[in-house]
Amino acid sequence: MEKPPKTVRLRGRIASAVVRRGTASEHEAWVLESKQHGRLVLKRLGGNPYEQGPPPAEPGCEVEAEGYLIGKELRYTALRRV
Repeated sequence: MEKPPKTVRLRGRIASAVVRRGTASEHEAWVLESKQHGRLVLKRLGGNPYEQGPPPAEPGCEVEAEGYLIGKELRYTALRRV
């Protein structure tokens, strides 16, 4: 039985990047550039996984995000500028 992911709180900078390059799932997405975890794809929990939508915060600013870390994707439930 697989354990459910734990909630994490991470800090980093918001940027836009092409993710899953070279695959059928290649698209532009908002990412969190974190010193601890590198580049993580940001997805709002319950949001469309292939729609970039408006930035969760001003690109380039430092934020703190809370959510579920699944591989190199952070499915966030809360995000605030710090």
